[in-house]
Amino acid sequence: MMPPGTFCRLKKQHTMKSFKYVIVSLVLALGLAAPAMFAQDAGPKGKQGQRGDMNAALLKDITLTADQKTKVDAIRAEARKQTQALPKEERRSAKGRKIMQDANGKIREVLTPEQQKTFDANQKAMQERRGGGKNRDKGARPKSAK
Repeated sequence: MMPPGTFCRLKKQHTMKSFKYVIVSLVLALGLAAPAMFAQDAGPKGKQGQRGDMNAALLKDITLTADQKTKVDAIRAEARKQTQALPKEERRSAKGRKIMQDANGKIREVLTPEQQKTFDANQKAMQERRGGGKNRDKGARPKSAK
């Protein structure tokens, strides 16, 4: 026969062991899940994200060869470098737009005539989405509809 209170002690030890296993399991689960949670939010943000979307929109439905992709990436890198060399307040000015227009012209030259048609259509669609782009060249803001 067991001395009095032994059963309670054994039950308490068993409960503590189970509790430790639960805590260790939770810590391991959180440790494994944390990198996955942070990796989901790795997309581009802010203005850079918009530029990435614009570049993707310009080349929508265009399949580039490896050579074309290399050239387009180099053109974009050079344009990015020139734009970042401008003071922050001038990046959206006529100077910044000129750099992007020149880069788009160079990209267009890399494309085949068939790809150029798609590129031109994509460019036109982008201009229409942002209000035609007519007021942008004059430096004025489009008037809001009342």
